[in-house]
Amino acid sequence: MVTVAGGLFVIGAMLLLVAGAPKVVAGGAVPWLPPRAARPLGAAECAVGLWALVAPGAGGAIAAAGAYLVLAGALAVALVRHEPDCGCFGVAPVRPDIAHLVVNLLFAAAATTVAATGWSRPDGWEGLLLLALGATAAVLTATLLSTGADVRRLVAQLAEVRSS
Repeated sequence: MVTVAGGLFVIGAMLLLVAGAPKVVAGGAVPWLPPRAARPLGAAECAVGLWALVAPGAGGAIAAAGAYLVLAGALAVALVRHEPDCGCFGVAPVRPDIAHLVVNLLFAAAATTVAATGWSRPDGWEGLLLLALGATAAVLTATLLSTGADVRRLVAQLAEVRSS
């Protein structure tokens, strides 16, 4: 049976792949790193995400929790500095916000829970379904985080139009 922490762990691992792949492929710049560091960071995110998915034991979970804590720390610094881009998804600029920070901390907590309590990936169709749902949720999460400011602006504009 898949627990809530286990499901979030899979989504978080998939999100590391979704966030890391564009950095590996396109390079680009991550605002808080030296210019040539985007590809190695993306490769590390992909490696941790794959490790967590392929061998979902304590080691992969601890690595995922550590990755999310480091990314949350970098995001917190970007928030304090009012940086226009956190560099989380590589190619397109993403404005850092509190929701993004909370998501990183949620995935770190889920990975920590999996590391502490243990979790085994489901087999067969249940495992494939979990991976498919995890991939879908990761892409949706990345999309929402990277366009969150635009969605908030659209909602504000809609409220303004309704009130006038």
